[in-house]
Parts: sequence; C-alpha cells; structure tokens
Amino acid sequence: MLVAFACYSRDGSFAVLGANRRFTLVMAAGSIASAVLGGLLLGVFSDLVLIPALAVILLVAAAKLARHECPVACSRVASGTQVQVYRRWCPRPGGVMTGVSAMNDLAWVPQSCTLPTKERPLRVAEWDALFSERLTSLSQPQPLRLCLGLAGGEGVEDRVRDLVERESGCCSFFTFTTTPGQDLVRLDIAVDQAHEAVLDALAARTAAAGEQR
Repeated sequence: MLVAFACYSRDGSFAVLGANRRFTLVMAAGSIASAVLGGLLLGVFSDLVLIPALAVILLVAAAKLARHECPVACSRVASGTQVQVYRRWCPRPGGVMTGVSAMNDLAWVPQSCTLPTKERPLRVAEWDALFSERLTSLSQPQPLRLCLGLAGGEGVEDRVRDLVERESGCCSFFTFTTTPGQDLVRLDIAVDQAHEAVLDALAARTAAAGEQR
C-alpha cells in the first residue's frame, strides 16, 4: 500500500476518484467484503497456509507497483522544438497521455465551464491548433501555474489574446497572463487549488499538441 500511495500520489491519479465516487464506493465495499471473507476463512484453513500465501500475494503486488512507470518530470524534443514538462505529465510515444489526461478528449473539462457543450470541441480544436503550430516551451514550475512559450509572428499575439478573452468568459477559474515579446509570446495560466487536476490535464494535452510541430 505504501508503494502504491507513493507512486500514484505523484501523478494525480487520485483526482480521478473524486470524479467517480460511485465506482470508488463499490470498490471500497468490495475490499471490506473481501477482508471479512478472509477472516472467516481463518476458521476453515490453517493460518500456517493463509498467512504465507497472503504475504506472497502482497509482495508480488508491491514488486509490480515498484516497477510501474510513474509519470515524472521529462524533457522531450519534437521536430527540433524543445518542449519541457517539469512536473507530472509526460506524453507517451504516439501521443498517448497518462493520468487524468488519458480520459476522453473533453472528459476533463469541469462542470463549472459555462461554454455550451456543442461548442467545446471547436474551442479545444482552436487551442490544439495554436499549440501544435506555435508551442516552443512548456513548464509547470508550481502545481497551480503553467508557463507556455509560443513562437511569435504576424497576428499571433492577437490570436492568443482573443482565445484568452473567450476562455476567461466561460472558465473563470483560469487566470491568464499574456506577455508579448519580439519573437515570443509568453502565456501563463494559473488556477485555484480546486482545479489543479484540470491544469495538469491541460499541461499534458498541450505537450502532446506541441509534439506535432
């Protein structure tokens, strides 16, 4: 259990439990039932058999978890563009993401988003296009802050500001800061504690889009 908690607490996997409470409760009930059943079996089988068998099962499970590839900080180069992810999320080969970001494309969008459901795919596509065309760097120096570097060019700053304005209108939990430069537009995105998992999912999706450059 210690190995599992140490591993999965690092990649934000526990955030999924809050979004699937019914499933979590069913699994918890199953665990309790299994513990009760195991206690009853002590009266049927000798503890000289049950305890060693249980110890072997737990050791095998711990060994498998210890070898599990927990998402950690990574650095990846795609088509000559350095895209750095300093925190939890690293897209796997083929653009497959882990953790919260592995959910359906729009499953990570929180209920507090007021954008009509039918318009969300189009908005996500706009962000994906921007990141796939312009992303040069990505870092998450703090759990609640994401820093993006976008290659500058004609109309890029206006494009970013337009997207930011529209996104702020439907997702007020995002705080955007746009800093234009000569050849680079910096976009900082911050959230509150309640939306940390959303920012993590956004970081993973952004990194995957940047790898398409």
